[in-house]
Amino acid sequence: LAAACAEHGLALWLDFAPDVCAASGTDARARPALYDVLSAIPDAEPPDPRRPPQRSRAASARFADVQAAADLGALWRERLRGWIDVGVGGFRCVAPQRVPAPIWRALIAAAREHAGAVRFGAWTPGLTPAELAALEGCGFDSAYSSLPWWDFRADWWLEEDERLRRVGTVCAPLGAPDAGPVIAPDDAEHRHDLRRRLAFAAAVADALLMPWRCVATALADDTGAPAEDAAAWRADVAAANAAIAARAAGAAPRVRDLLGANAPLLAWLLEDAAAPRVVLANRDLDRVVVVPAAPILRAAAAFARLAAPDAAAPLGPDALVALEPGEVRVLAAAADEPVLAAIGDDALGAAARAPRVALANPSPCVDDGRYAVKRTLGERVHVEVDAFADGHDVLAVELLWRAADAKTWSRTRMRELGNDRWAAEFPLERLGRHEYTVQAWRDGFATARRDLEKKRAAGVLQPLDVDDACRLVADAARARGAAGAALRAWSERLAAAAADERVGVLLDPALGAAMAAAGAHEPASELTFKVPVECERLAARYASWYELFPRSLGTRERHGTFDDVIARLPAIRDMGFDV
Repeated sequence: LAAACAEHGLALWLDFAPDVCAASGTDARARPALYDVLSAIPDAEPPDPRRPPQRSRAASARFADVQAAADLGALWRERLRGWIDVGVGGFRCVAPQRVPAPIWRALIAAAREHAGAVRFGAWTPGLTPAELAALEGCGFDSAYSSLPWWDFRADWWLEEDERLRRVGTVCAPLGAPDAGPVIAPDDAEHRHDLRRRLAFAAAVADALLMPWRCVATALADDTGAPAEDAAAWRADVAAANAAIAARAAGAAPRVRDLLGANAPLLAWLLEDAAAPRVVLANRDLDRVVVVPAAPILRAAAAFARLAAPDAAAPLGPDALVALEPGEVRVLAAAADEPVLAAIGDDALGAAARAPRVALANPSPCVDDGRYAVKRTLGERVHVEVDAFADGHDVLAVELLWRAADAKTWSRTRMRELGNDRWAAEFPLERLGRHEYTVQAWRDGFATARRDLEKKRAAGVLQPLDVDDACRLVADAARARGAAGAALRAWSERLAAAAADERVGVLLDPALGAAMAAAGAHEPASELTFKVPVECERLAARYASWYELFPRSLGTRERHGTFDDVIARLPAIRDMGFDV
């Protein structure tokens, strides 16, 4: 048989089930220590009380017994070598979940050592996620999908496909090899569905399994189907083989559902490195489906250039996609070249020098500081800003303000409001233009104090953590002036304290205030612009308006003039109006 297959360019595969054998066969009778006779047929249907009970004719391999498992492994390795020597090219491993993974690894490795080209496929339809996971790394070349049992809607297909690709390449069967009748010649709907599954398998799978019953369904000489149907079937099979062969073997594609399971049209993006593509399939076998292309293009994102092989131009966002009943269409997907902006030679250096603390969204602020904020004398201006940085360091944020004619800035620490928002206030004590800005930096000492508290509470504080915090105080004590003198006293106190007392000294709020007053920190980030604030008189906040028409101040003989209005102004003023 193997020689006859080779003459026709075919490889002979055998079904392989090393976990069971015939109870009356040579193996079970000659090696009773390796098998247990089963009381029920494996994977049989539940008992039917209307029929006589089925007696098992199978014996199960005793893989749980260490010695039996070793003897079975040696037996099957010898038989595999014998089959390979006569020309068997591969094995469909039936019910692979019933054989322990170490046994599979040993058998497949031994067969490959004997003949590297031999192939092993795991028959996996119906296996649970845990059973599939156990097959990973066993050496299987392929696993079989559940295409014959899928309705083109249920979302379990994508989950199964992802699990199967961790076992091996995905082979799509059009039916179970050992079950199911040949479709009747007049059953056009089943014939149509079979052609849809063939086209879909060619688009998404790495190989096809074509049971004879599926072949016989469309051949005129076996089923009486019309000759044109048989010719179309042969053309479809040839196209499917060509489509799969054209895709280079490589990493498993990532599959994304673009429209969701409830859409009338199935649209999947297969992000294959060699041949990225969008597969469209009409879920309905009876009616045409028309959908706009825009949602598909949006969901495809980077692969939004979609075109059929015979199309003159890619699919446009205003186009409509129409699929005949049961039609499967494959669109080649491509990504446009990204925009390459001209950047300076020192862009990387500039990015590295950029401050690590970001400041944004100051308030109050009018048009990014283009216009002045208006306030009145005696008010306190409430300022808020977003301040955040990479990492988890504690930030220090300060508000700086001054009058326009002042040379120095006043400053105060801002308080954290939550969600990266900070706030503080400053007073307005003179009429005229003022301005404010915000500076922020990563506070190393505050970060160290916070970590000390957390680690002490968790019982994981190390001496090195305390030494690092003390070193920060010693470095800051080099500052000049009163702040430096105060920190030198703290540093001397830390040096003289016992090991278990230094943590208490470091967490003293007075030391934290002294470190903040010393101002020893990394270069600060600052708002990119100064926010102007105009301080007005209290009267600028309101006014009493009096409106009149000049013509109404005339007489019967003449129209009123501006001179008549001027004469009226003292009376308007005396009534309390100021505008």
